[in-house]
Amino acid sequence: MAAGKPTAIMGIGKNRLCLAYYRDTVQGIYLAHERGMPGEGYILGGENLTFPELWTVIAKILGKEPPKRRIPLWLLKSVSAISRTLRGTSLFPTEFLDMISFDWNFSSAKAERELGWKFHTFHDGMKETWEEYQAQGWKPR
Repeated sequence: MAAGKPTAIMGIGKNRLCLAYYRDTVQGIYLAHERGMPGEGYILGGENLTFPELWTVIAKILGKEPPKRRIPLWLLKSVSAISRTLRGTSLFPTEFLDMISFDWNFSSAKAERELGWKFHTFHDGMKETWEEYQAQGWKPR
């Protein structure tokens, strides 16, 4: 999207993905080490957004329009299978197709409650990431 290339929502767009900002994850690991109970696990995820919501946030940060096109999962799987047959390699990794076909909703309430961990909104994490890319001279290809 940053490079002006076409983007689309893959799959039905209704499933949710738990999104984490890398700085929040690092902070959560530190807090788990310092404050966590031995043997306990903590989910260090942020908001659970659908792919249309995710793309809307990214488009807003980039000053672009979010994608309106949707590519059904059955079509992606078909293209991937044909690609595997013709080229010996799949166009889309199986893990990617699995990711977009399931709900990946998780709650970080335990980490927030027990560790005092807080997460950036997806918008704020993406905005900071984009600003870092630009400060480092990254150019879309």
